[in-house]
Amino acid sequence: MNEDSWMTLFRWLSYIGLFFVFVSTVGTSIFQSRVDKVKDKRIDTLVSGNKELLEKNGELISKVGEYQGDLQKKDAKIKELEVGAKKASRGITSTYDFNGAKRDTSAGRVSVVVGEETGIFQKMVELEKSKSFAELKNLCEVQIKKTPEWLTPYLYLGVAYANLGDRDKAISNLEHVVVNAPGDPAYSQARVILEQLRK
Repeated sequence: MNEDSWMTLFRWLSYIGLFFVFVSTVGTSIFQSRVDKVKDKRIDTLVSGNKELLEKNGELISKVGEYQGDLQKKDAKIKELEVGAKKASRGITSTYDFNGAKRDTSAGRVSVVVGEETGIFQKMVELEKSKSFAELKNLCEVQIKKTPEWLTPYLYLGVAYANLGDRDKAISNLEHVVVNAPGDPAYSQARVILEQLRK
């Protein structure tokens, strides 16, 4: 074979090689496309067949999230109670009397501060007597945000809600008083009203 024949042969072999590269590329693309369609069909079948399972998982995930949020709140409350217990064991307390006077004790000393809460207390008494329960409700809600540890606004808020016809909120606020003032005669009215509401 001469040189031209070899060149022609190499040229044809190159064309044939390019042809095989082209065919394999197109073939691979077509094959991959069909594989993707089969996979998509199988995924759709699995998802549609397990739709109920996926919905239940979503509900479960939601409940787990709520549970974790509740745990975090309870952990924070436990830490707060631990601090309060340590202070109390050393004789350090800070509470509000029924009428809003703030009583602080430490190392055998007792100090009573009469602040704006005593004026708020008088206003709550007046609003209850005049049966202005919507106004009493608003006053108590504002005061609870300012002094959440003072129990008297919860008592009056429970009374306001009871008279406004919201039994559930009345019970919730009165229960808060009963739980946080066990055996305190100043708040015995809360237990009486609560028992009446539960009948």
